[in-house]
Amino acid sequence: MGCEVSYFGQDNIQNVVGNGQGLAVRNKKTNPLSLIYSEEAYRKFLSLLKAESPDIVHLNNINFQITPSVIFAARKRDIPVVWTMHDPQLVCPCHRLYIEHLGKVCTMCIKGDIINCVKNRCFKGSWLRSYIGYLESKKYYRSDIYNYVSKFICPSRFMADMLKNRFAEDRLEVIRNYCKFEKMQPMPKDDYILYYGRLSEEKGLRTLLKAVPSYIKLKIAGEGPLENMMNCLPANIEYVGFVSGGELSALIQKAKFSIYPSEWYENCPFSIIESISFGTPVIGANIGGIPELIDDGTTGLLFEAGNAEDLRDKIEYLYNNRIILDEITANTAANKFKSLGEYCDELIKLYKNIIYRGKNA
Repeated sequence: MGCEVSYFGQDNIQNVVGNGQGLAVRNKKTNPLSLIYSEEAYRKFLSLLKAESPDIVHLNNINFQITPSVIFAARKRDIPVVWTMHDPQLVCPCHRLYIEHLGKVCTMCIKGDIINCVKNRCFKGSWLRSYIGYLESKKYYRSDIYNYVSKFICPSRFMADMLKNRFAEDRLEVIRNYCKFEKMQPMPKDDYILYYGRLSEEKGLRTLLKAVPSYIKLKIAGEGPLENMMNCLPANIEYVGFVSGGELSALIQKAKFSIYPSEWYENCPFSIIESISFGTPVIGANIGGIPELIDDGTTGLLFEAGNAEDLRDKIEYLYNNRIILDEITANTAANKFKSLGEYCDELIKLYKNIIYRGKNA
């Protein structure tokens, strides 16, 4: 988009970091406290800022990897910061609003004391991990460093509403995710419905398997900790493994509709945006940011999260009513989520407003 960009991140084969300057964070954590504040990240990021002199710093997922130490470096160099909130880490010590070993959503730390993270062992049932999460939140709740962040970018109104418990609303900017795939030529629909995504408890996969009627063919695509469940599926359910790119696009386009049965507070799922953008309706759980993406009865249907009976009713209703399905499918084809270019335009506009305001303060 005409901008000069420098990267900084954890040293990992999947990451582009440091622009070849050797400034990636090695992240060999021998001291648990380095998960809260990384002196290495602070030093290396400060070096990058000195070398590049950027106009603005844009943070993504930094906790437990980079740590908020990099915000201190940006403040030292007087460089403005924006931060995209991919999860509710600033109001939930375990970053998920979900207690995995209990299988339930939770907002106790938003409305009460963050010691609840330790009491409930929110980090995978581990007391130690939960205590580290508690210490991290305690440290930065007491610090003023988050006040240095100019804007928190929220991909959903739901996320902004969660963060309103800690930050003034004028510091929250809702910019929803874009469609990552290019539009393809319309494809004829095949006789199956589709789930694609992570195979895990919080995604509602067990509820989906209970809900799908035996006369309807379901295809499941993805990978995750519940992959072992794919070894003993009934005849009407097919596991196709992990797919991506054009193969995934075609799989989405050919489905009668897709299902997003999540049971935790989703932010702004790309899967729903992609499905609707490809002209495939979505039956989604009415939780978190999901209902912001589905126009109930127009581009898909909503059901009560975790309610297998309600999900079954919605699946049968949409599958067995051809006229209604065709109408909703036509609506999805006409629906338009923003493109990557439009998303970048919004970001650059936000950057310029912050930079301009800072230079004229």
